[in-house]
Amino acid sequence: MRESQLFVHDPDERLPLRLNAQLVEAQPLDEVARARLRALLERHLELTGSERAAALLADWEQASQAFRVVRPRAEIARIEAEAEGTASGDPDADPAGEAVAV
Repeated sequence: MRESQLFVHDPDERLPLRLNAQLVEAQPLDEVARARLRALLERHLELTGSERAAALLADWEQASQAFRVVRPRAEIARIEAEAEGTASGDPDADPAGEAVAV
């Protein structure tokens, strides 16, 4: 199963009010998420000329602090993996847990 994630710019810290915490969790960016988001913003700027992306990147250290990464809770991810047949123990999955086409 591929990890799902969503980046949310939340400078006013309203995300907890709008989030279904039973299904997902929002966390500050770790270094991997920060690098991924920066790459996405740079690509977006390159393709669209977005002024907002340019402004965020111009003040990246400060701006990145206002982002959260939202991911499914571990229990939800496990249930989805089982439903997709990609959970461990599936005879059609490889040792890394990735689905194998049959």
